[in-house]
Amino acid sequence: IPTEEGEVVWDGSEEAKVFKELLTTERDYVKDLTIVVKLYMKPLQELGTSLGLTQADVGDLFPNLLTLYDVNVSLLASLERTARLPKDQWDIGKTLLDTADYFRLYTNYCTNQSRTLRQLEQLKKKNPAFVSYLEDIKNMQECRKLDIADFLIKPLQRVCKYPLFLQSFLARLPPTHADYTN
Repeated sequence: IPTEEGEVVWDGSEEAKVFKELLTTERDYVKDLTIVVKLYMKPLQELGTSLGLTQADVGDLFPNLLTLYDVNVSLLASLERTARLPKDQWDIGKTLLDTADYFRLYTNYCTNQSRTLRQLEQLKKKNPAFVSYLEDIKNMQECRKLDIADFLIKPLQRVCKYPLFLQSFLARLPPTHADYTN
């Protein structure tokens, strides 16, 4: 239920608690993806050669990450809109179903995860300037002392949580709710 300022006021129901957790964690996840894109990926695309990296190296570190970022920014916007609707009009199931085809894009990212992390370690071993750059970024306040590898694993962790949120939400949703069939 939105207030006059547009903020969401949660009613304390079980389904609202699950939705609030989904929305809050999606916001955090999009913030983390934004950090990866703005502080790591884009700067490394520009500075990579000065740090001993090729464009292929940079591409291997961030396979289709920008696409995942775009998908989750869009998903977050949909969830934010839904949160401002009356509870009986929530369409979380539909929102996630509409995004389901895009979740397939995570397959490439997740399949390449171990290779990406191995590549990262190899690049760190042979490029002291790259290691120094990564340390400088890690020490920025918005990174919360998290290493690049901590951020790169987040898409794999996140995609596994959507079915859990959906199951938890469905278990708390009255069968008469319009979103129940979604």
